[in-house]
Amino acid sequence: MSARTRNRPAAREAPPPTPEQLAERAAWEAEWEAGKTAAEAMCRPRPRLYTHSYRVYDLYRQTFDIPAFQRGYVWTPEQAIAMVRRLFLGMPLGQIMVWEQGWGKPPMLMDGQQRLVTLGAQAFRDGVPVVGHTVYVDSTKRAIDEVLTCDPGPGRYTLQQLDKVWMIPGFRQMSGETAAFITTLSEHVTNADVAVTVIGEWGRKQCTYEQAAQIFRCYNSGGTPIDPDLLPPEPE
Repeated sequence: MSARTRNRPAAREAPPPTPEQLAERAAWEAEWEAGKTAAEAMCRPRPRLYTHSYRVYDLYRQTFDIPAFQRGYVWTPEQAIAMVRRLFLGMPLGQIMVWEQGWGKPPMLMDGQQRLVTLGAQAFRDGVPVVGHTVYVDSTKRAIDEVLTCDPGPGRYTLQQLDKVWMIPGFRQMSGETAAFITTLSEHVTNADVAVTVIGEWGRKQCTYEQAAQIFRCYNSGGTPIDPDLLPPEPE
């Protein structure tokens, strides 16, 4: 032991709290618990939400369930064509929302039914397939306002067919110009990115049906419509 240590004064012990201090501390802790209880009564457990990017071809290769509270497929052929046209122009499709129901179950498509069914995704409501309009690319046309149609016919191909152009009957017999045309369109469209927000996590049931429905209502209500006159013109 050094001389400095020997000469150091002993630490003083804190005096015991007075009854008044104890009462004040107890009152503060009671207030803390009251505030915590009030906050917890208003809040609910938060399911995990995360957003990542899918490719278009990832989406139409998947199978989805449609919740009962969603309306059916209501798009017109014009709306379906307009969506694929946006892909040609490099425009985003908008955010898709799915709820991972847990191991062994397909994801529940909470928002984006019209878009994904139009793309060709397999969607089911109570086990019955949801049928929508199929958009075809007419390989004989070269103008954006003419190349898309909902009417099948010779030389017209779906996005799924374009994703594997080499499997189209007669592909190797096509002219080089036509083969290059549909192959380039396929690379541009089916590789487009789509933002997908996922509720919960695969393999873990972190969200109930009621919570997922509440999140859906949160995303689809309360907005103020935009005046169409204030929007910029659509790009050519």
